[in-house]
Amino acid sequence: MDAVALRWLAGLVGPCPECRNGTLQPVPVGEQTNFLCPNCGCCWHGERDWVSQMNPLTCPGCPSRDQCTAPRHRTASSSKGRP
Repeated sequence: MDAVALRWLAGLVGPCPECRNGTLQPVPVGEQTNFLCPNCGCCWHGERDWVSQMNPLTCPGCPSRDQCTAPRHRTASSSKGRP
């Protein structure tokens, strides 16, 4: 998949489910593509009609690993209901 198609696909995923901000950036990892939020650092993988947050330990060799393992920038609304 070329860079233009990846950016288009990231737009379809929508805003970050964690912080509801920013445009997700496509991150090719092996045979799959994940989507990284440059705002809060959460990484997501989409399948059909859902997205799930990726565990950074499951993506060895990812070029964006430093960003998604850094401390999260959470807003008051994103941490609501969480310990």
